[in-house]
Amino acid sequence: MTLSIKNPSQDTTLKPLSRNHMLKTYEWISDPKFRKAFMVRGENSWERHVDYFANLLKDDTRQCYAVFAGDIHVGNCGFKTINNIDKSAELWMYIGSVDARGIGLGGKAVSLLLKNGINYFGLTSIYVHVSESNEPAKSLYKSNGFVENGACSEEWKERDVDMVKMLWRAQ
Repeated sequence: MTLSIKNPSQDTTLKPLSRNHMLKTYEWISDPKFRKAFMVRGENSWERHVDYFANLLKDDTRQCYAVFAGDIHVGNCGFKTINNIDKSAELWMYIGSVDARGIGLGGKAVSLLLKNGINYFGLTSIYVHVSESNEPAKSLYKSNGFVENGACSEEWKERDVDMVKMLWRAQ
């Protein structure tokens, strides 16, 4: 599939993640290169994926979206560990479609996600964990107002990659 996106800023949209996005997501997470690049852990099977998706969609501490370039599902993103008391959440995102990487869709998706976080959830503090060596991702988040903010959370410390925590705060 070759994407013909003339203006990622106008052609990128977020749609609530649903079971309709499960198969495409499974295709991405089944690719060994994707799994390595996005540090996917655990065994991969359709049954586990279906269970994961079912739990994801009913989890009140998460809000997830499918990223679309025009009418093509190219990735997923969202918030996890939404904390309504301190108005914070962790952002996560990946562009699963190889053809959609590096053309500006990720930056637009992050921008849209931040707007949703502010407008729908009243978030004032959003953080993301990024591989220390992933300069393109760090640059993408910096261009959306994130700053490096120290060590990663405990869940990332057991992995074989150095991570950095980046933080965005509402102005």
